Amino acid sequence: MGRLVLTILVALTSSTASVVYGDIGTATSYHPPYIPTRCYGNRQDQFPPSKLFVAVSEGLWDNGAACGRRYRLRCLSGANRPCKQQTIEVKVVDFCTKAPCPSTIQLSTDAFAAISNHNGRKINVEYTQYVLFSSSFYRSKIYFGFNNDDTAVPSLTFNELLQDLSRYYRQLQICHANFCM
Repeated sequence: MGRLVLTILVALTSSTASVVYGDIGTATSYHPPYIPTRCYGNRQDQFPPSKLFVAVSEGLWDNGAACGRRYRLRCLSGANRPCKQQTIEVKVVDFCTKAPCPSTIQLSTDAFAAISNHNGRKINVEYTQYVLFSSSFYRSKIYFGFNNDDTAVPSLTFNELLQDLSRYYRQLQICHANFCM
């Protein structure tokens, strides 16, 4: 009888639970002036044309290695149901300068408005970093979605991607065996 009740409870909770694919954190908005930034100083070309960019807190900053990273981000919850059913792609351009930082990620006003109906309030977000591949088989670094200069990447078939990764992995094995650096 106890197992039956446990099985029913597991079935009920698993059917209503949502699947999380990324990390969970909080987000707030920050306002202009956005420059200078800790990543790129006064360069105007650091901001994506979409104006969807972020400053990150100490946990994501990684001693400055976060500069240029790309995240896919969506609102999960907050006070008074602020979330729009929208997923956005953002670029890290700065470090949160407030001490302590009010959230995991500070979104530009345009980025915050793209995912939330309530400007200025803290929201809960899910974020996933894009995976970066760099290989000699492609003459450039590839994000699934965008290159470093915010231009779209030509689509590859799944089989082409697997073949390239397989060749790259074999090359790594050969270099490792021959101490190739």
